[in-house]
Amino acid sequence: MKYDIYLDNYNTTSMNTLAVEIWNGTTWSVLKTYDNQGGSIPWTSEVIDITNVASHDFKLRFHTSGQDSFSINSWNIDNISVVAKDSPSPPECLLGYTFYLNGILALFTTDTSYHIPPQQVIYGQKYQGCVRAVYTGGNSAAVCDSFNCKYLYPPKNLTVLPLECATSLTWEKPDDPVAISALTGYDIYRNWVFIHSNTHPDSLGYDDLNLDPGSYLYAVVAKYDLGVYGFPGQVGESLPLADTGAVTVLCGFPVPFHEGWDQGNFSFHAWTFQPDQGNWGISNFLKSNAPFADFHWQPIRTNYSFALESDAINAFSWQCATLWLDLDYKLIDHNATGNETLNVEAWYNNGWHVLKTLPNNGSVDWTTLHLDISAASGKGLKIRFVAYGVNSGDILHWYIDNINVFGICLSPSALNYAMNGQLVNLYWEAPACIGSSGPAGYNVYRTDSTGTPPFALRNPGLITGTVFSDDTGPGSGGMYYYFVTAVFTDPVTLVPLCESTTDTIVISTVGTSEHGTSGPRVFPNPASGSIQVKSDLKIEFLEMFDYSGKPLFTLNKPDAFNLLLDVSFYPSGIYFIRISDQQVTKIIKVIVAR
Repeated sequence: MKYDIYLDNYNTTSMNTLAVEIWNGTTWSVLKTYDNQGGSIPWTSEVIDITNVASHDFKLRFHTSGQDSFSINSWNIDNISVVAKDSPSPPECLLGYTFYLNGILALFTTDTSYHIPPQQVIYGQKYQGCVRAVYTGGNSAAVCDSFNCKYLYPPKNLTVLPLECATSLTWEKPDDPVAISALTGYDIYRNWVFIHSNTHPDSLGYDDLNLDPGSYLYAVVAKYDLGVYGFPGQVGESLPLADTGAVTVLCGFPVPFHEGWDQGNFSFHAWTFQPDQGNWGISNFLKSNAPFADFHWQPIRTNYSFALESDAINAFSWQCATLWLDLDYKLIDHNATGNETLNVEAWYNNGWHVLKTLPNNGSVDWTTLHLDISAASGKGLKIRFVAYGVNSGDILHWYIDNINVFGICLSPSALNYAMNGQLVNLYWEAPACIGSSGPAGYNVYRTDSTGTPPFALRNPGLITGTVFSDDTGPGSGGMYYYFVTAVFTDPVTLVPLCESTTDTIVISTVGTSEHGTSGPRVFPNPASGSIQVKSDLKIEFLEMFDYSGKPLFTLNKPDAFNLLLDVSFYPSGIYFIRISDQQVTKIIKVIVAR
């Protein structure tokens, strides 16, 4: 099997893979796997021996998977072929290949491709390339092809830097004297769309202004007067650099962001309109405590669409968080046609996304919307409100107020405990952060033995792991309430950002520990594989059930002092064992943890 592969990577913050797989009629088997953790992969020719897995009909596939496709620009596959090994000589006798350009030996290589250096060819000239296979016993016949050279030198060393809601591009001239003499300027492309032309060969930079937050791919090509190459009156354009300029633009008002129209205008937070302001305005009508945005019916508009659009909002700091948009809206309807609509939309990942569609099906008093925009967490975004419809006379007013964009950091979860004498051993699971480093650490809070707030911080410094032992002190029986928080810091400034919390759990330390020696006892606890149950008297009954009270198994009259219970197949969590010996019945909480 042969193919060419190329990865245009964006960043390495999340794992993304491409697997080359073969189907044997029953299962898919992996032949080779690539990932983006080493950055971009240049065009590479691959050969895989599938003799042992393709002795019958088969299928091939290229299977992409990963944590977040935002981290890559593209996987590229080309020139796929499956060929038989029909060489009369064993494969180990093939030494390599010789390549000839116009009958002159250019190189010997063990690869199956060759990029002809531009110094070996001239634009507009015709050439013949030939390849011979070199064996220990001699050379094969040549295979040849002819081509016209269309190569023009691209610029060198393109650099793209983000500067607020803009980018700054710089590059260098080609390093070939003939090419420099033919240069007339450069064309700049953003996401493969032409945006600007520099009309002088010494103009080696460009500032791309007023960009929306998002990811951009830049390319710069050189423009030539082909008269130098013998084609007077003709012009040509080079290919872009092999390494184009990828950049992410993050800018704007930081989250949390609030707009209450308190300034009585659209300019304070730089709101704009598309295609123009239309019927959008600021009104104090019907609400005394603050102004609000108002799309009103006059002048009457037909088949209209007018958008009120925010400036950029920067949510980069909120990478391990849910992101929310809250707002209040009101509709004063005229004719409930359902044809007049207000869309609430968010810009992220280089596109607009509809969050909520509100039709005019009758008047609606002030209502709060709570919209999840977590797809924009850690990114740049914008908010807009699009009023559109058939006839604006069928409504009187759309009102918008109290716009809030805010983040809630992800919480630790599954807070549990195990008792060991006067020690409370707490353990929990870290927040499920994707593509970020997670919290800086954790804090543990606890009430006194009465279970009455306030909660006091128990750890002297941030906890970097997910376990903590709290000493309640000798003779400190009581009811304690605990919770754990994850502490996040801004990834740029490292200042505290937020603190998220688990649910609260209640722990009773009244009486003896579950690891005490009076009556039946179990160990180890927590356990991962097996649990030993011991008693000084014969065990007459044993029952195990889960946290919800569902029985798992029962032993009647095992007639033993010592039992070994296999818990290796139970999921991690809290379980209970009821044990009766000849004297007492005891319920012991058991934690299965892996």
